[in-house]
Amino acid sequence: LAATQGNASESTRSWRTPWLAGRGPFGAVAWRKAVSILRKSRTSFLVGGLIVALVSVLSVTVFAGDGRDAFSSAVFVAGFGTFYLCIGLRFDFREDLELVGLMRSWPIAPWKVFLATLLPETLLVSAMIALGVGGVAIYRQDPDPRLALLVAIVPLAVLVWTSIDNATFLFAPVRMNAAQDGALQNAGRAMVLMLMRMVGLGLALGLAVIPYALAAFGLELGRFTSVVVGILGGLPIVLVEVGLLVVAGGAVLRRFDVARDNP
Repeated sequence: LAATQGNASESTRSWRTPWLAGRGPFGAVAWRKAVSILRKSRTSFLVGGLIVALVSVLSVTVFAGDGRDAFSSAVFVAGFGTFYLCIGLRFDFREDLELVGLMRSWPIAPWKVFLATLLPETLLVSAMIALGVGGVAIYRQDPDPRLALLVAIVPLAVLVWTSIDNATFLFAPVRMNAAQDGALQNAGRAMVLMLMRMVGLGLALGLAVIPYALAAFGLELGRFTSVVVGILGGLPIVLVEVGLLVVAGGAVLRRFDVARDNP
């Protein structure tokens, strides 16, 4: 771990990382990933926090002239924050690619390894977005109950995206070195995988917004009621999607051959 390396400060080595998922095998995998996240350079956290703060400020100042309420600004913060932080904070299987062979030897089901590895990043991104949404609510002085529902569903949305992203990556990892032969083929493969990610995310979002569409356009309920019905109705759909994606990620991890992509 980073704490055992020579460049780790004494204060860093003294940190105690909480066991957020218990002390069983699942919790141990999540704890290992949490340690690797918390004991890295603070630059990633600082940049991510500044971006979320900037987006929160913009959502209530520059983009607030069109009569947006606090919920609309919070949705903007949650959407942009999820997209940016999940791409910018790569605390997932990409940094553990060389350890996948070891992971497969652990006495724990592959789907549990997949979920436990993604859990710390999901909680970190969700916490940063929750702070941004809270800042919007405080600035607007608008205790909209829909904000609580939004914050509650953000971790599931983050887990949906990270699961799609990592399952696709493990299916065909692109490991491109400088001056390596086959650059064009690797670039093409990366584009195909990105298209797969976008299609998967589009399907997941499309299914999740069906309750809102029915409430807003089918039943013609008010905006407030439609949003509440959409979130509450979409929650079971997202839970099912998360379960299916975790199972799919475990299946990809089970078949992953760490040697197949080596020269």
